[in-house]
Amino acid sequence: SQGNERWAGHIGPEEIPTAVTLADFAATSDGSVVAVTWQTVSELDNTGFNLYRSQSPAAPDVLLAFVPSQGPGSAQGFDYPYQDDTVAPGETYWYWLEDVDVNGVATMHGPVSVTVVTPLAVQVVRFQAATPGGPAWPAWFWLVAVLLAAGLIWRRRTQRSAD
Repeated sequence: SQGNERWAGHIGPEEIPTAVTLADFAATSDGSVVAVTWQTVSELDNTGFNLYRSQSPAAPDVLLAFVPSQGPGSAQGFDYPYQDDTVAPGETYWYWLEDVDVNGVATMHGPVSVTVVTPLAVQVVRFQAATPGGPAWPAWFWLVAVLLAAGLIWRRRTQRSAD
């Protein structure tokens, strides 16, 4: 009958969908901070993520944070950022990501590693001063135009009075 389709069969352990399909998991050093980012493709029955860190690739030893899912039960993916500012320059760190589903089943991803580097120099990429109400050039344009007009009027009046 229409609308009441059923499937009968066996789903083996290798066919059970995981709570999270991970597209990317990375760690990058940005001065004295490590930016840990991950991207999901889907989050079926996912409650969130445990983010772990270690100074050894053997196993995670510090739970940094629990990051709640942005879309529990979603077939949609999301982007997640985490800033680890408890790192030391010159040290190498390994990060693991553990997704936790609504039944408490956890799946570990990683590790990814990063060495924290101290910046050697500061580079100004962009410098801009904001002015209230927008850019300042229209005000300067009108000020110069008014001064030029006033100068021309004054010049004509002084020439007429000299004649």
